[in-house]
Amino acid sequence: MESANGINLYTIMSKTLKARLKIAVVSIATTVSISGALVALPQIARGATLADLMAQLAQLQAQITALQGGSTGTGTGLNLTTDLVLGSRGADVTALQTALATDPALYPEGLVTGYFGSLTTKAVQRFQAMKGIVSSGTPSTTGYGRVGPKTRAQLNSTFGGTTGGTTGGTTGGTTVTGSGLTVSSATQPSETLAPQNAARLAFTKVTLTASNDGDVTIKSITVKREGLADDAVFAGVILLDENGMQIGSDKTFNANHQLSLNKAFTVKAGTSKIVTIAGNMAAALTNYAGQVAKLTVVAVDAGSSAVSGSLPISGNGMTINNSLVIGTLTTQSGANDPGADQTKEVGSKAVVFTGVRLTAGSGEDVLIKSLRFQQSGSVTQTDTKNVKIVAGGTEYDAVTDGEYYWASFGDGISVVKGGNLEVYIKGDIEGGSNRTVTMDIDEQQDIVVLGKLYGYYATPTSTDNDSDSTSEDGEFNNTLNPFYNGWDITVNTGTLRVEKSNDVASGSVSVEVSNSNLGAFSFVAQGEDVQITNMVLNFTFVGTGTSSDITGVSVVDSTGSVVAGPKDPASGIVTFTDSWTVPAGTNVYKIQGKLDSTFVTNDTVTLAVTPSGFTVKGLQTNKSVTPTPSTQVSANAQTVRAAALKVSISPSPIAQNVVRGINGYTFSEFQYDGTNSGEDVRVTSQAVTFTTGVGADADDLNSCQAFDGTTALNTGSNVTNPTGALSADPTATMNFDNHLIIPKGTAKTVLVKCNISANFAADTTIAIGIAAAQDTAATGVSTGNSITETLTAGVGSIMTVKSGGSFTVALDNSSPSTDRWAIANTTDNVMTVFKLHATDEALKLERIHLSFSSSTASTTDFTKVTLWDGATKVGEAVFAGTETVATSTLYTTDPVTGVPVSFIIPKDGDKILTVKVDLANVGTSQAGTSGRRIAINYNGTATTSTRVIGQSSGSGFNSGTATDVNGKVANLVRSYPTLAIRSVPVTTLTNTSMSLYRFSVTAPAGLDVSLYKFTFNVSSSTVAATTSNFYVYGYSDSLFSVQAYGNNPLNAYAAFKVGSTTQIGTQAALGASPAAGVSSTTLNEVVIYFDPGTKSAAAPNAEAIVVPAGTTRYFDLKATISLVGTTKESISVSLLGDATYFDRTSARFLETANTVDAQSANNDFIWSPNTTTTSATTTVDWTNGYLLPGLPSTNMEAQTFSN
Repeated sequence: MESANGINLYTIMSKTLKARLKIAVVSIATTVSISGALVALPQIARGATLADLMAQLAQLQAQITALQGGSTGTGTGLNLTTDLVLGSRGADVTALQTALATDPALYPEGLVTGYFGSLTTKAVQRFQAMKGIVSSGTPSTTGYGRVGPKTRAQLNSTFGGTTGGTTGGTTGGTTVTGSGLTVSSATQPSETLAPQNAARLAFTKVTLTASNDGDVTIKSITVKREGLADDAVFAGVILLDENGMQIGSDKTFNANHQLSLNKAFTVKAGTSKIVTIAGNMAAALTNYAGQVAKLTVVAVDAGSSAVSGSLPISGNGMTINNSLVIGTLTTQSGANDPGADQTKEVGSKAVVFTGVRLTAGSGEDVLIKSLRFQQSGSVTQTDTKNVKIVAGGTEYDAVTDGEYYWASFGDGISVVKGGNLEVYIKGDIEGGSNRTVTMDIDEQQDIVVLGKLYGYYATPTSTDNDSDSTSEDGEFNNTLNPFYNGWDITVNTGTLRVEKSNDVASGSVSVEVSNSNLGAFSFVAQGEDVQITNMVLNFTFVGTGTSSDITGVSVVDSTGSVVAGPKDPASGIVTFTDSWTVPAGTNVYKIQGKLDSTFVTNDTVTLAVTPSGFTVKGLQTNKSVTPTPSTQVSANAQTVRAAALKVSISPSPIAQNVVRGINGYTFSEFQYDGTNSGEDVRVTSQAVTFTTGVGADADDLNSCQAFDGTTALNTGSNVTNPTGALSADPTATMNFDNHLIIPKGTAKTVLVKCNISANFAADTTIAIGIAAAQDTAATGVSTGNSITETLTAGVGSIMTVKSGGSFTVALDNSSPSTDRWAIANTTDNVMTVFKLHATDEALKLERIHLSFSSSTASTTDFTKVTLWDGATKVGEAVFAGTETVATSTLYTTDPVTGVPVSFIIPKDGDKILTVKVDLANVGTSQAGTSGRRIAINYNGTATTSTRVIGQSSGSGFNSGTATDVNGKVANLVRSYPTLAIRSVPVTTLTNTSMSLYRFSVTAPAGLDVSLYKFTFNVSSSTVAATTSNFYVYGYSDSLFSVQAYGNNPLNAYAAFKVGSTTQIGTQAALGASPAAGVSSTTLNEVVIYFDPGTKSAAAPNAEAIVVPAGTTRYFDLKATISLVGTTKESISVSLLGDATYFDRTSARFLETANTVDAQSANNDFIWSPNTTTTSATTTVDWTNGYLLPGLPSTNMEAQTFSN
């Protein structure tokens, strides 16, 4: 006896028996690895007889054969289409047996013979009982053992292929199968009690890891009950995914204490999935209390993927308990349940399929975590749409794998003890004629309910339990599947709805034209294709024409094919008896026919149908369909008119200047209006007039053509070249070799274009129009009858011909509007934005002349100047040596990508040119100089240095702007601070030390800044409030709690201490500068300097404080407040800024701190960009607060306090 991979089981048996003769106990505990499966060999117990050993070895052989053959699992692709019964033979029987053999509990023999015998009959009966279809009777009386429509549908649903979704499986497409699967033990659930009626109790966890080369499909996991416990403690065993969703159905143990969880699911390539073996405990465990049960994984089947790892894998033992009373949940039919089998039309919306009421017991409050319905009817997944599970009035999108529909309720919906929750499932019916929708709750545990007190999942039971051996529609059954057998919602035959279609709008129709469109209808078929064998069409006439004057009436589909007719009406109706099919969906059918000459202008014809009178049947169901509506549906009325045409000249394009030398210039737009025509109109020629001004010669126009969209109507020898005397108005006829067709009821615009010779006299005029006596050659397309057009003559727009265009340069509104600080060693800094305006023709910018001021900057302060059209770089400007001017030549192709580049200023429009600079670095041995003021300007005085090329004339010329256009200054520094106001804790004055002003200073990333001086304005409404001892504190956090510097406050040194019982409003100067002779003499100013590191009364020099790179420092001005009496007092405090640059006494743009401080004005805020990394106060590297972001030139927003 040998397995498929060469394991000789007789050898194993023989060796085992020999060993038994030598010792009393033999234990085989090993693992056999087979291609696609991992199997734990059973232990041979002490004292086993030869018969026992043979039975165990036979069991092992069967298991190996099944796993090696990959027969377990549900992914068999079953698709039965016929009924099967005892005696049937053939491929369908083979497919049925193959599917049933994947579940040993259904078909333990597993024989695949192609013959439907007694073993197959018993297997089908087991399946029918398991699914609650039927469990008694005979194949001929009740269908028990027969594969009929309901059983066939359930078999196809269960075994029809592996499915995706949270319940496991894969869907659609071809996927690469991984070569291997590794099975290992995960962190196991802790030992705990297993109380009666508990559900989903986790026993064992297994990690499944797929190889990197493809997905792996797990076909089955074999579980064995171990430990000192009875199989009966379990009502069933289930498999849960990592999200806690159940995979497949629950299973029970066979005689060998094993079961197969065989709902296929997929582990994605290179990933791991942890699955849990969980138990649903029996409802009564009195006889088993104290037993300890384990669930052990003994085999994993992964199909063709090789399985490796160590089996068996066991979780911890769980102690069986019958005394702990956990939460309960009872079920009954809900208020929204259909209550009976129903029939619904295709297209029905929000149909309730099943509804249940869930009631919590008295033990504890519960959480409804999720609910799963099983669709056991015969509809397909695509037959229903917008399926929702509604719980407590809240809609949840239903997730589906084609068989199950489920929704998770997040953290759960709480139901208090004794309370209830209404849950129902609903959806739209989109198809499935003659099929059923049946939404069951297959298992009790499909309602996932968790006790809030003890934390155990519970098994719901029904108070409406039907205890008989069959499960009927609308009944609960606590012992059979399905737990709730939903009502059958039968999808009725297909439907047909007829509506008016605007594909043939109300319009005109001509006489004596075959296949004229007389109307149109939309036929909307749902659920199935339908066949029409009789349709009556009614005519309503106003005027002289009657039904006897119409012939050849037919029904035409969207492809132009005739599906019914042609027939001639009689007594105002046409009865079509042709058989034609309307496919499912929306279909438009036109009614066509021919009106004879009896009809006259303004007669009308209206068609109508009464859909309910049609003879229609569904092609799938072969049942009659009654179309809707039952009232008459009318098409758009058609009015009889002869062919007609109106010709006029559009006011577009407007009169304008045009540069000579341009080709294909649009002079005029001719309008051809067939709105009131009874048929399509054909135009074959058009006469035109060329109106010239004094000095203009029409001969200087050539290649004149008329265009219908992009189609030239006169080509080749028909291209018009006007001739005539100087200042004369010649005429010409444009012959259309491509005829102009104007569909009836529409209008068309034709463009007349000509080339303008470079010799055309400048500043003269010309127009192209149609004179009153000129002709448009037009006929009816269908009848060929000549049309006398209605003409509105006109000269056309008068165009003034120019020799060339012009342009100007101005500063655009998007250009920086103020001076600003700029960080050194950065690129693409926007310096100036120019607006270039072209007149009369589009212009291509060839070069532009730029400059900068040598008194404030040098070419060493920037490394590159670039020109930009939006995000596209179009050129560079080079300032050679010490030159202050540069002429930039724009690119023709991008130097990096090689893509063509051009800067085109549109005719009579604007184009924006942005100038950017790369700034030099500053500091020791660096090219740039800190503090330099850089501005890039347009040099208009060099009139010939800026040049454009006319895109029409081809001429080159210079700018019309002869003055300079100057941009704003960028001040070059290594870094600069940004300030922001911060809120104070309170604004009520009290007799205490208070925060009077808070603000922050931020340094840019990678660069420090230094601070030397703050100046505050402190003013009072009266002299009754006294302040003293002004201090500034520095912090490193926005909560003003973490000290940022070595001393806090920053001005505690006696030389810098501000105020000593100072009365606001009477003190002329608050705070003195450490520089000799320098002090604040401004009323109400409080000046803050910072303590020196080394305090010396002889040399009390203030020090700078540093804001480190990329950080923010937070400053708090505090003072002691003294209030006098009960008078209403208020104090206002703000940080002062500087209105302009400090006065320069040399060529330097930065100075020492004391020099800046000594200024008579604009010295309120002093800082340093730290050009040489750190700046001493004596270093020439200090400036004032002008232009700093967040610090206005007057003061930051004031903080006001009152009592």
